[in-house]
Amino acid sequence: MAYSISKEKCIGCGMCKRCCKSGAVQMLLDGKKKYCKIDSDICVSCGHCALFCKFGAICDDSGSTKLPTPKEERFVPVVDHEVCTGCMLCVENCPEYALSITIITRPLPVPHPVTVSSLTEPESCLGCGKCFKSCPIRAISLVKRKDLTAED
Repeated sequence: MAYSISKEKCIGCGMCKRCCKSGAVQMLLDGKKKYCKIDSDICVSCGHCALFCKFGAICDDSGSTKLPTPKEERFVPVVDHEVCTGCMLCVENCPEYALSITIITRPLPVPHPVTVSSLTEPESCLGCGKCFKSCPIRAISLVKRKDLTAED
């Protein structure tokens, strides 16, 4: 569920736009009144904007003031190294540089080194899914951070 901004409560200060790491917040003009709007297709529901809004304008679908989504509830990418080709599209699309290219050894048919993408900075990951959307061969899946930690 993406967040939204109450047009009535928004004063158009733009703080939410400046702090949104996924680029989901747009500044709009209605006559002379500036206000912000969240693009639900881009919003990753991290709630970072809600931390900075002093006017309670960040809302959920019911119109209730929204608090940030806990980090353990956000998604992180898991790269299938057997499928990844190391094309770097996910690395290039990550806004927080949480992914990078690493070298692994694939055993078959003959052991050989290959470059693949890996989540090397998990604490930096926003859970925005841009890596997942940019992977042309679907080598990336998204799992909740808490589920990933439980498997380790």
